Amino acid sequence: MKRIHALIISTLVASVAAWGQSATFFDTSKPHSNPINVEVHVLSGITSTTQNYSKIAEVERVSSNPGWGKGFGTEAQFVLRQYLALTTGLDLLWGRDTADLTLIDDGTQAVSDVYLTNTNLYLRFPVGMALRLNLGDKVQWISSAGIYLAVGLWGHQQADIYSTDLNSLGQMVTTQYKERWKYFNGDGGLIHTTHRYDCGLMLSTGIRAFGHYTVGMEFTYGFKDTAKALGPLRQIHTHNLDFLMKLGYNFR
Repeated sequence: MKRIHALIISTLVASVAAWGQSATFFDTSKPHSNPINVEVHVLSGITSTTQNYSKIAEVERVSSNPGWGKGFGTEAQFVLRQYLALTTGLDLLWGRDTADLTLIDDGTQAVSDVYLTNTNLYLRFPVGMALRLNLGDKVQWISSAGIYLAVGLWGHQQADIYSTDLNSLGQMVTTQYKERWKYFNGDGGLIHTTHRYDCGLMLSTGIRAFGHYTVGMEFTYGFKDTAKALGPLRQIHTHNLDFLMKLGYNFR
């Protein structure tokens, strides 16, 4: 992680150094050479899942916490004009998020504190359009917008459960146990399992220095409701939400 941060800082310093050199800010000319730019990159940042568990009657309290995700991938830009490109690519992203819940059984009044951890691995296919603006002779500001399609390759949901109930002597007894389920299309889960496929919005922006080195960030939000009901709780909805930093190298 320290090496990635050092590379990001080095790229930003180099970009600032080249900022003042003259260039056409909005270059409408056709590409001068190879119209296809290929980049490889690493990703690191926040991965999370939005949910509405509070709508469940048995849920007394819920707190969602984003996790730290990481991945790598490639991007291809098909340059239509110097300022405009069609983009596509392929990313492999490992994500993680957690939730803390307190559940109350209406029948027995048993209280359970649940610490839920979701871990998943997605393969993503983004498609969009990129705006490429020249900040200097060797510095470009590239922003893109588009959609992504994703397929879940692997994952699991783990619940650490602390259940408090009255025993036959009227004493309060706490029982601790763990549960673990498949994340995608599983037969079980704490509240639901998760659909394997997702699609949504992807926005990104970044700086490319000297035609090769890229540092940026991207935001994704899943349009698809990924919650797959296991029983009568049809009102549960979940969506993927990520905010990632990107460090890349462009082959020209």
